[in-house]
Amino acid sequence: MPPRATLIQDVPFVSWRSAPSLEVGVPVNPSIPACLLMIQKYWSDEPARSAPPDDQYEEFPESWQRDDGNAKGIDEIRKPLADGYPVYVRTGLTPVGHAWGAPVLPVSGPYPAQRLGPRSDLLGVIAPYEMFRLVMPQLLNESIAAADRVVIGYDDDRLVLTMHDPSFGPAWEVPYEAFESMWEPMGRSYSVIYPPDAATRISTPSNSLVYRSPSTNERAARCYVLGYALSCARARKEARSLFQEGLGLPDLSPGYRHLFLVELAVQAMSDGNYVSAVELLREATALVPHHSLPWRMLIAIHQGDPKLIHPWASLADSCRFWIAGRRWAQDRARRALAVDFLLYPGGADHIPFDPTSNAKEERSVSSAPEGRCPNCEAVIPLDSEKCPHCDASFGSGAAWKVTPIS
Repeated sequence: MPPRATLIQDVPFVSWRSAPSLEVGVPVNPSIPACLLMIQKYWSDEPARSAPPDDQYEEFPESWQRDDGNAKGIDEIRKPLADGYPVYVRTGLTPVGHAWGAPVLPVSGPYPAQRLGPRSDLLGVIAPYEMFRLVMPQLLNESIAAADRVVIGYDDDRLVLTMHDPSFGPAWEVPYEAFESMWEPMGRSYSVIYPPDAATRISTPSNSLVYRSPSTNERAARCYVLGYALSCARARKEARSLFQEGLGLPDLSPGYRHLFLVELAVQAMSDGNYVSAVELLREATALVPHHSLPWRMLIAIHQGDPKLIHPWASLADSCRFWIAGRRWAQDRARRALAVDFLLYPGGADHIPFDPTSNAKEERSVSSAPEGRCPNCEAVIPLDSEKCPHCDASFGSGAAWKVTPIS
């Protein structure tokens, strides 16, 4: 029987930033080769184990074993971890939701785009898992949006799993419940990859590796991605708190500071606080002047209320927006911004930005009548045809109906 807690001590960590240089034969997102290289280096001898990751990755030899599966729960990965075998898992991006890989969002149906919260679109859309289930479940399997991780330990007393995450850093501790919310929608897929002499290698381990604390960039990545996901899920208070926490990190890079300022400006615009939004955007443009989105947001604010921005300043903003739209400027902006996760610094520039749209969506959703699911008692829109929490059906001919909330 596996012990109640274990931590594999010497699994090398490979970051998202170093992974794009790896060659795996097909276009992939960097978390995939990063995780594969972590496992490959774990089973390697020195000096390959400690060497920088650049251009090291090669296909696993045919003699290596790969045990793939779809687990019923966390119990099934305890034994390999207790035996010293790291476990490769594919999960959703966050406990709140996953990256929506479709080019457009649905505007009607069981989960319309209007139910999502304010966002800059720099991370695209982090959609709740029930949106995938109801609209396009096949998008969960898009590898370009996958969040691959390497599980290296668990603790049944503290109810946490420990993972290497290429974006969020080494030895990231995640509560069982949060991990399950990310893992279950992806079919709880896992792989245990090891050489034929794995048992011998485990019995003669290398010098134990003490896992470092997350860097400022990795802590910032956690704050930004989870805050963005919470904002998409309409948990705006929690999202704003994470953005402000990230903004307060010591020695924060200009690229990350810029991202947090833009998201806080989006929140301010959604609240109708355009004065605060202008201040935040001015600071953001000073940090990364070649990124066109903040300039476009300033122009949108001026068009909505000309009194907020001096006409000459608005004209200058328009000129800078035009300059930032050039390809060379977009390339400079990409280099200046964070590269710890999949970002769309140029893609968002092609989306019309209406400074009042988020507020309109808030009012539209908040004014929509709500009811309670008779099966699981969750609060859902009164006109729902299906409960996103328990899959109870309320369509034509169904025995159940959503109970109005008086």
